[in-house]
Amino acid sequence: MSPRKPAPALCTRRPDHGAEDYDVWLANGHTRISPKPVGPDGAYYDHVPLFAGLQVIRTTGKKTGKDGPANGAVVDKLVEVGALLARGRIEHSYPHSWRSKAPVIFRNTPQWFIPMGEAGGLREKAVAAIENTRFYPPRGKNRLLSMVEGRPDWLISRQRAWGVPLTLFVKKGTGEYLKNEAVNARILEAFAAEGADAWFADNAQERFLKGLVDDWQAYEKVEDILDVWFDSGCTHVFTLENREGLKWPADLYLEGTDQHRGWFQSSLLESCGTRGRAPYDGVFTHGFVMAEDGRKMSKSLGNVIDPADIARTNGVEICACGWPHRTCRKICAWGRKSSKPRPIVIARCATPCAICWGRYRALMKPSG
Repeated sequence: MSPRKPAPALCTRRPDHGAEDYDVWLANGHTRISPKPVGPDGAYYDHVPLFAGLQVIRTTGKKTGKDGPANGAVVDKLVEVGALLARGRIEHSYPHSWRSKAPVIFRNTPQWFIPMGEAGGLREKAVAAIENTRFYPPRGKNRLLSMVEGRPDWLISRQRAWGVPLTLFVKKGTGEYLKNEAVNARILEAFAAEGADAWFADNAQERFLKGLVDDWQAYEKVEDILDVWFDSGCTHVFTLENREGLKWPADLYLEGTDQHRGWFQSSLLESCGTRGRAPYDGVFTHGFVMAEDGRKMSKSLGNVIDPADIARTNGVEICACGWPHRTCRKICAWGRKSSKPRPIVIARCATPCAICWGRYRALMKPSG
């Protein structure tokens, strides 16, 4: 067969329809984005002619995730004006939320970022910190290093109804954010006394700015919250610092391999940005608990075993130390290839784990 020859194609691109479209927009010398057509509810904004208020994807009711009325309305209008050459349905891959399984709408929205690539900046500090960290197993180092070296700027803002607020004021019209240590101190004092809800009070702008900023009414409060991964990256501060019997940095962080993209990395970046080094001396990466079909156990898949059920029959130690044990992993692998039910596999794991746990307790028992 002869190789397929390239054919001409016509492709419509909008900078607010996806990352690739946005990159093409910037590469062609544009900076400003056209008015955003779709709102956070999945419907066209009121300023969109002909289709205002129509949903692209339904976000409520029994048909959540299905096509909204906007799709049919757009096609009908193209037919009406004689601008549609052809139409049909094509089955293809499309991004979905890994947790809810609902389709994703791409929207171009203003966000807040922490830059990574400046000389002597966060990326360089994080790479240096990785080199000074012990990894178990050693391949974890290359995994985390490759992610940090190739990652974009850190997106830290989210638009949610709950969360830790991004405590910023920006100037109306310019978007320039306020830098004022006295304002920051006033916000910190309020949070210490009342919690983060102080930011969401109706009088927050006047309370935090009046008397410290001359043109305080020219600023508006940012309503975004912090990305929860930024929250997780701060845990080393309030768990280890200024607590009797504990030290900073931690000796070891222990989590699953997916946390090279998550907790291991967010902790590394936050700590390097505020303290100049990693919040840990070592990182231990374990695998996943597998279901009998070979897939990892996951809440979203619904194939998990309740740890309370395991503890009632085999003791809690198997949950605490059993799964990382090499012997246990071999038995679990055997169980996946057989038709043995999960309780039998867990029971087989319990014996070597109980032996290891008993020896450990004996070694740790004070002498005399």
